[in-house]
Amino acid sequence: MFFACYLLAPLDSKKRNRVSYIGFTVTPKRRIRQHNGELVQGAKKTLKHRPWEMILVVYGFPTKELALQFEWVWQHPYKSRFTKPTMGVLKTDASLGGMRSMKRKIRELHLILNLPPWSGLNMTVSYTSPSTFEMGHSLDAFPLPPHMQLVVTTLDDLPASHATDDVDDDNGQVCHECGESLPTDAPVLRCYAGECSMRAHVACLSKRFTADGSPIPEKGNCGVCAVELTWPELLTRAKKPQETSSWAKKRQRKRRHVDTRQESSEGTSRRVQSEESSPRAEEAKVATCISLLDSSLDDMSQSENHAASWFIDVLSSDDDEGHGAGHAENATIDLTDDQV
Repeated sequence: MFFACYLLAPLDSKKRNRVSYIGFTVTPKRRIRQHNGELVQGAKKTLKHRPWEMILVVYGFPTKELALQFEWVWQHPYKSRFTKPTMGVLKTDASLGGMRSMKRKIRELHLILNLPPWSGLNMTVSYTSPSTFEMGHSLDAFPLPPHMQLVVTTLDDLPASHATDDVDDDNGQVCHECGESLPTDAPVLRCYAGECSMRAHVACLSKRFTADGSPIPEKGNCGVCAVELTWPELLTRAKKPQETSSWAKKRQRKRRHVDTRQESSEGTSRRVQSEESSPRAEEAKVATCISLLDSSLDDMSQSENHAASWFIDVLSSDDDEGHGAGHAENATIDLTDDQV
């Protein structure tokens, strides 16, 4: 498998001192055509300064992960923990032009290749034309380790992979952990350190973060920039699914269902409030209260009439039997107890 990083510079000589682009590819010849708009899926960042020339290609990475790490470090040599301590000598060199100038990026490349872990790899730096090779040589760049090669090879003669899994910085459609395509209808995790291009499946990154035996993912290092990442923060910053037609329809159905329920609930609430506040409702309440009050009064009247009638009967019975007022008092007490 062929993994490479490359340096682009605008064909416009006026821009070369301030503009360049670094990327990852498995097929350099196809990739430059993408950047120049001849094929689809070129990075949006390179649209403005077209046409581009691929100045050089660096290859020999044993794994895709190492190549992607190298890409990020070369893009951010003054931020990476691998190179930051030794880059001071270049940062203040005004003769190299702007921070993204072609000359500066070539000098940075030679210095990075002298640092571990890349200094131990069998790397090849291939300039794509004799003129670009001479230009690089004139910079008096740091000499490469003796086991590395510095050559001139055209894009047609460069090795390439049959795969098409170039990493586009703008969409990150390839998982940096497994190399497979990323879904468009599910969340994607991405590194939140600087401008790191790492994208990964949730399951793939979870596997990396639990490789130490942890039951649940908590934290781990990015496979590209090596920065420590926390799982909760990754989930918070997860890239949302793209609005594909099927995904959009699914969301619309869910939204309509929620809206219907809310409208139904609000309609019922408004109807109840309206009914409760209407004049007819108030009249009905008053009529109901009057009806209940009349019914209660009728019950009380019947109960009192019955009690009075019963009390008179008792008195009459006591008089007939000659028991006197004492029994009437007892009867009154019994009546009171029964009513209570």
